[in-house]
Amino acid sequence: MKNLYLFDIDGTLVNIDNIHLDAYQKAYTELLGIEVPRDIIHRTFGMIEVEQHKQIFAQMSIPIDEKVIDHLVENGYKPNFAKIIKTFKISPLEGVVNFLDELKRRGEHIGILSGHTEETGIPLLENSGLRNYFSLLGLCIEGVHKSRADIARSILKTAREQGLNYNKAVVIGDTDSDIRAGKSISALTIAVATGRCSADELRTHNPDLVLNSMKEYQKIFDLSSD
Repeated sequence: MKNLYLFDIDGTLVNIDNIHLDAYQKAYTELLGIEVPRDIIHRTFGMIEVEQHKQIFAQMSIPIDEKVIDHLVENGYKPNFAKIIKTFKISPLEGVVNFLDELKRRGEHIGILSGHTEETGIPLLENSGLRNYFSLLGLCIEGVHKSRADIARSILKTAREQGLNYNKAVVIGDTDSDIRAGKSISALTIAVATGRCSADELRTHNPDLVLNSMKEYQKIFDLSSD
């Protein structure tokens, strides 16, 4: 029986931290008149959108107001991201395309498990040439999903509704948020040190496997076939 492989996007399939940081900084400057240091924003990567901004607001001593956060995201970050991403040609990280091609060749089920919404996640997959690999898109629905674990449970529900039969779920990501999401659905958790966390940092969260890059994808097959 085939497995269900669920991938995070940023830091796992592609690395576009600077695009996100530019879009966030511009949104805070334009809509709130506040200059937020890039390191404060960067530390929130891996969270779902609303939780990111709650943490940033707390760090910057801004009163937390979900209406203000919604305004910031909808009228600042998203349009800025959409404009900026069009000016870049995004390349998948090393080993990603080879791994996805091999999964496709084997007939495995392949999906996305990300804190991105459709408005940002789908253009990102399309721009990087990866959209057609994924039959399931586990993206954040604002007001419905409160955590990455909520998204993980939703994508498994979608897989069941579509009648997909699989042996194991395998969650692949570059942050502790991805590891926690995988553990919440009893999936194998694969941490790849191509994002903001080092291999040693990822090991502290006890994933089932840590990779230095996706070029080591054979190790995932070795583990998932046990």
